[in-house]
Amino acid sequence: SDLASVADLPATILGLVAGPDDASRPGGGRDLLAPGAAEAEPVLFLETHAPQSEATRFALTDRRYKVIWTEDDGVWEFYDLREDPGETDDVSDLRPELAERWRRNLQERMEGLAPPDSGGAEGVMDEQTREMLESLGY
Repeated sequence: SDLASVADLPATILGLVAGPDDASRPGGGRDLLAPGAAEAEPVLFLETHAPQSEATRFALTDRRYKVIWTEDDGVWEFYDLREDPGETDDVSDLRPELAERWRRNLQERMEGLAPPDSGGAEGVMDEQTREMLESLGY
C-alpha cells in the first residue's frame, strides 16, 4: 500500500535471495522488505509518454506532495496529497517556495533524459528484434 517503483523490484528480490545487508543494489532501487523500509520517505520519479497517455508528463511524488510537468504545454502543477488525494487543487500559489523546490528537484532528475522516441543511443534496431516486437504487437 506504500509508494514503490519498478526499480525497487530487483533490490527487493536481491534482498530476499542474498540477504537484506547486501550492499550491491542494482538500478538504485530499495529493498521494500528490508528493516526500516516502511519508515523511509521515498521520492519517486514518474513519467508517461504519448501515445500511451494523452500527454508526455514527468512527476515527482512522495507520500505528501506531487509535482507534475506536462511537456506538451509546459504546465506545472503541485499538489498536497494529504489534503487533496484526488489532485484537484493545485497549491502552487499557496506554497510557492515549496512548489519551486519540488520543480527544481524534478528538473534536476530530468536532465540528461533521452526523448522517448530517440531509438536508443544508436537509433538502429536489427531485423530480428524488429520482427519480434512486431509479433508482440509493437
